[in-house]
Amino acid sequence: MSRAGSWILVLCATFLADGQATPIALLNLEEFDLALPSAQDVWVAKSEESWNAHLQRSRKVSPAQMEFYSAFCLLLQGTQVTAPVSPFGMLLLIAGLVIHIVTLERTTSVIVPGLAADIDQAPWVASTEKALQACERTWKSHPKSVTNPLYSNEDPLMTDCVPLLMIAYYHTCAPRRLKLLKASLCDTLGNRLPFMRAQLVPSESAQRPTDPSVPADGVASDAREALEDLLMPRTETQWSTLCRVAKFAAAHLLLRAKVGFKHVARVGPLEMGFHYVVAGFEGAILLAFCMSAAGKQQRSDPDTRFLRSVAREIMDEMDDPTYKGGGFAAVPLGALRSMMENGWVWGCKWA
Repeated sequence: MSRAGSWILVLCATFLADGQATPIALLNLEEFDLALPSAQDVWVAKSEESWNAHLQRSRKVSPAQMEFYSAFCLLLQGTQVTAPVSPFGMLLLIAGLVIHIVTLERTTSVIVPGLAADIDQAPWVASTEKALQACERTWKSHPKSVTNPLYSNEDPLMTDCVPLLMIAYYHTCAPRRLKLLKASLCDTLGNRLPFMRAQLVPSESAQRPTDPSVPADGVASDAREALEDLLMPRTETQWSTLCRVAKFAAAHLLLRAKVGFKHVARVGPLEMGFHYVVAGFEGAILLAFCMSAAGKQQRSDPDTRFLRSVAREIMDEMDDPTYKGGGFAAVPLGALRSMMENGWVWGCKWA
């Protein structure tokens, strides 16, 4: 039951962040009673008896072993966890942070801002960013992390932590933009924003017949313009925050273009690494919007030039002529779709 409960934590984190599936109840992390695994033997345990035996053995070897909620509270205070934590335990802590962030996101009152305000301003963002930085330091200092110069052999589960950590950053730095951008993909919000149109299915817009019930310059057009105006960054601080998450997304998408989702699925220990797709999808949406906003505001600052250079590199890696002739904003979601269509996710193609 302990390992089942641990997996529920990871699964709930991804489903809650996605927000597109059937709604599920928010977890009360205070009730999540689990000794945080410090030995990786717990991860490979074949039965509940083996799980308990490994836990007891690790407690004798490492008296400093912490309970999940105690370690989680340290992160919330912005304090790095220095007690021994297994890669599986690290995955659980990041999953807990994702659930905590989504809970704050859903329970915070939404006030429509004025034109000078940022839609992603929230009272909990500053403290959550400190928690994420503490979590990132804990991950980087782990003996099995690929960033640790003293590591002897990295653990694939440490790589599996990265998409969850990125999801946490996206929902901290751009929670409302992300939610509105996801909603804009639905036909109910004006058949997608202009910069998203035809990215997911390049030929769809040409093949789909025009709906005579929706005037071209009517309510749908007004809704699109109002939404895009609300999303647009209006200060350099807002632009800097948006670029920060866009850089995370660009680096992740470029890595996937170089290595491939299929390779990750083959070497990763998770049976269903679907959190890679959720992180890729959310990052691609934010990156697409950021590049569209840069084009509309005619930006040529270092952040914009960096993102455009990454987009060119992604196009070169993908070697997909479909998006080479389009604008930079067409690259992120288009590249992600191409990866999935070519069987880069679990060796399957979309129907």
